[in-house]
Amino acid sequence: MSKSHSDQISLEEVRECLSRSGYLLESRLVRSLSELRYFVEPNQVIRDPRTGKSREIDLIAEYFSFTPERPKIAVKTYFVIEAINNKLPFILLTERPYSPAADFES
Repeated sequence: MSKSHSDQISLEEVRECLSRSGYLLESRLVRSLSELRYFVEPNQVIRDPRTGKSREIDLIAEYFSFTPERPKIAVKTYFVIEAINNKLPFILLTERPYSPAADFES
């Protein structure tokens, strides 16, 4: 059985779907973060500790910087990203944990 002409998706409908999709945004984020020397792992599945169910995280990006000339300084940054193409995005940040090695006054 062949599809009728009315069953086909128009090019405009394809463009609209892609503009709302988070997939293209995820691809741009992977490329941009990789260019900035982040180690990026897209489409990671984790176990939700509250429900025990598997959840997919769009991106996990890790950055590590260490300079041997200054051995007491190292930076490690993690981003856990759920990429949704939304005109009104929001950001959730976790509170900085206490560290006895941190000098927060400077």
